[in-house]
Amino acid sequence: MLRRWIILVGFYILGTGAVLATDQKTVVTSPRLELACSIGASMRPQALLYREITDQMARRAGYDVVFSEYPWVRALSEFRAGRLAGIYCLSHIPEREAFSHYFPVPFYSAQISLFKIKSNPLSSDSLEDLLRQSIAVQKDSYNANQLAARGATNLIYVFNDEVECRLLRSGRVTFLISDQVSPCSGKNGGSATGERDVVQVGPPVAIDHLYLGISRAYPGQAKIMLDLQQAFMAMVRDGELVPIYQHHNMALPDEIKAMKK
Repeated sequence: MLRRWIILVGFYILGTGAVLATDQKTVVTSPRLELACSIGASMRPQALLYREITDQMARRAGYDVVFSEYPWVRALSEFRAGRLAGIYCLSHIPEREAFSHYFPVPFYSAQISLFKIKSNPLSSDSLEDLLRQSIAVQKDSYNANQLAARGATNLIYVFNDEVECRLLRSGRVTFLISDQVSPCSGKNGGSATGERDVVQVGPPVAIDHLYLGISRAYPGQAKIMLDLQQAFMAMVRDGELVPIYQHHNMALPDEIKAMKK
């Protein structure tokens, strides 16, 4: 009897050990990414929101994120050397132009603004009626494609924001489609129309772009970028981020193009 109990206890210990060993094998540690942040002083209130969005996207892609704040020059140096996985920032800050030259911007979010001359009355504020009006927009842009897809029948294609504004002031178009970087917005200097002449119509729009770049020198960069893009689009599909679209000037690395085939 004693011998039988010893054997049973032995099997129990071996079985428990096997279960524990199996459990230990299934524990997976998520890859860790260190991201640096660059945010203009005027946009500090949005910092936590964008940080949260980035964190949710990375976690959905299977990564843990460590957020660090470095002086811009050091962050860029660490980034280019591949010691820092990525950098994210908000648009409309002085560093944004330098930032964008070091890697293709994988994505950004934005909404559309519709501008008109104040003296031009609106016959209706319905989307259907607006889409029948003459609208200045840049050819092959996201805005142009979206308007065409929504049924716009009188799009006037132009080459830049300044031409849009001239057409608006001359009365050759009723509206123009733009965003905060437009000369018409009067928020970035050099307003071509003057804020007193232009009014934004339609629903209130707040435009902030979230840029996230993964260093080409960072190990596994292509897979990380693809994972984040897929997580990003999943968040769009699930309605967590709207409206979102990819930057039309984005140049994907060849490694990612191959992985998408």
